[in-house]
Amino acid sequence: MQKTLQELLERNRQAMFRIARANRAESLALFGSYARGTETPTSDIDLLVTFSPKATLFDHARLEAELSELLGVSVDVVSAAVLKDDAFGRHVRQEAIAL
Repeated sequence: MQKTLQELLERNRQAMFRIARANRAESLALFGSYARGTETPTSDIDLLVTFSPKATLFDHARLEAELSELLGVSVDVVSAAVLKDDAFGRHVRQEAIAL
């Protein structure tokens, strides 16, 4: 993980988890270009999220919007529940870094 991203996440960790809890998210994990260290200036932050069974699509959308605003960069939230046991799903789970 790039140092500036690590600093950004550390500086905002408590707020991120407060936002996550408010939107019925149980866990957050980083994946994608930032997890691999191959990000570019236009990369978004990809998060694999485990939501509570009571979470709604509104919780998902609100979590994405609130984290993007907090971090000042586009955040893409992928629900762990929608990942299949295919090559893509296995790849995401393998490279995911728990926050």
